[in-house]
Amino acid sequence: MVRRFKVAVMLVAAGFLTVTLAAQDQAARRESREKARAYWKRADARRRRRKYEDAAKDYEKAAESWEAANNRNFANVTRQMVQLCEAMPFSVKKLKDGTYTGTARGYSGDITVKVTIQRGRIRRFEVTDQRESRPLKSLNILPGLIGRKQSPSVDVVTGATMTSYGVMAATLTALEKAKPDAAD
Repeated sequence: MVRRFKVAVMLVAAGFLTVTLAAQDQAARRESREKARAYWKRADARRRRRKYEDAAKDYEKAAESWEAANNRNFANVTRQMVQLCEAMPFSVKKLKDGTYTGTARGYSGDITVKVTIQRGRIRRFEVTDQRESRPLKSLNILPGLIGRKQSPSVDVVTGATMTSYGVMAATLTALEKAKPDAAD
């Protein structure tokens, strides 16, 4: 009887420890997500002010925080923004005329865009393939923003941050293909 009691007490203690550790792990992931969102906010603000080097550092910190929260997809998409910041400032005026496609990771999958450059301006921009499940209005808003600003670096659409990042990264990938060759 005493032995069964001891086993029962040990099982209850083990269960309590498991619940406690799970709660601590959940709290740590929640804290990492909050840090990542704060870094995103600061990085977006710095990118809008054209402080690309500082923004890239904040995006990298956000990516690290997303990894700590066990969200590799968000980390990978955020790292695309590091690459975008490293490529900025980006002048469309120096690009070769033509139609170029680019693909990057969004919230639910890859996003493919087609960009037409004509006489140093983005003349046409469209999202040709995507698997996004987040607010699809962003896929209608972002092409207009990119066309007006003539840059792959635009404001994110509220509620569709990951999709916005994916479209910007895909645009950069397309525009990188339009750069004049070093031999030209």
